[in-house]
Amino acid sequence: MLLSYSWRSKHKEEGKTGWLMLKVLGFDFLKRLPAFISARSGGGKLEEDDYYISNVAVYPEFRGKKIGKALMLKAEKLAGESGAKRIALDVERDNEIAIAVYKKLGYTIEREHEMELAGERYGFYRMVKPLKGP
Repeated sequence: MLLSYSWRSKHKEEGKTGWLMLKVLGFDFLKRLPAFISARSGGGKLEEDDYYISNVAVYPEFRGKKIGKALMLKAEKLAGESGAKRIALDVERDNEIAIAVYKKLGYTIEREHEMELAGERYGFYRMVKPLKGP
């Protein structure tokens, strides 16, 4: 499974998502707003001209067959078609296997960030890769 999108798509959908959350949650949305802002400042934050890989998953019984690599290469192709100049992803700092795969594909660690979810803190690396021109 691959879930990815361009900075343009994310910007377009954020407004819709905000209005929908306000509509569904009402004033509770305002109480939760600091948590949403905090979460947005770390993972998933995109610079202009970025393409973001949100999720990559391969069933355990299919791992080691280069399916993950094929998905990553597909994301890079989609990123190039979207006009992005670089591709970005967030990976948990303790996911050594994924980090090694991303490095092998040319990604570098740009920064570290943390996110709190349900009282637990999680550490991530933002990894990026410049895209070659057309």
